[in-house]
Amino acid sequence: MSLEMLTLLAMALQPPLTVSEALELPAAEAGDWALAGLEHGPIVEAERVKNQMAPPGEVVMIYREAASRVPLGCARRWWRVAFADRRTPSVDQAEAELGIRAISRNSGYEAALSSSEPCPIDGYALVSKGLPVSVALDALRKLRQVAAGESSLAIECKDSTRSDICKSPTNTLTELGSLPARMIEYHNGPFSIVLGVPDQPMTLVMFGAPKSNSMQVSRFLPAPF
Repeated sequence: MSLEMLTLLAMALQPPLTVSEALELPAAEAGDWALAGLEHGPIVEAERVKNQMAPPGEVVMIYREAASRVPLGCARRWWRVAFADRRTPSVDQAEAELGIRAISRNSGYEAALSSSEPCPIDGYALVSKGLPVSVALDALRKLRQVAAGESSLAIECKDSTRSDICKSPTNTLTELGSLPARMIEYHNGPFSIVLGVPDQPMTLVMFGAPKSNSMQVSRFLPAPF
């Protein structure tokens, strides 16, 4: 029997849950239920994704595993699970009896620079798919060095929000040192780090090729969706 069939069987053998029941489960229990049939670490956090564009009856959850120590910092795995409530008038009775079930499950990693024990609870940045955590943490380390004035990289700054980030090199470095990192991405050579908080202007830091002696800083308004 294939792994996919075993996973579906494992989920089918679990008692049906309503949406409200699933959301009220403790994080560890909810993770075991949602990720049945998949290998995963201890789930310590469960978060519902607010998605106004989701189809009726669909719920998206993020489950996070306990963080672990790695060189330069900490990393933790997250799981994104989309559920559909099968107890709707549009399905037959046989399917309706299954209740809410996962319709998609995928995972990725978050990373944070840290030298403290235990690993921090907050301050993690999303690592783009396929990018090793070690490389992402090295990019964050490089950004920290720049913000602290410990790098000789030339900075090109652009701002479409009329803030003061590009007013002077000091302003730029202060902003880079105070904003939380949200995502680290790789672009076939250059790296980019997205900084900022939700519903506020975003700041994109782009490092050039490995031997480049410059970096670009751009502040912009995020898309309204």
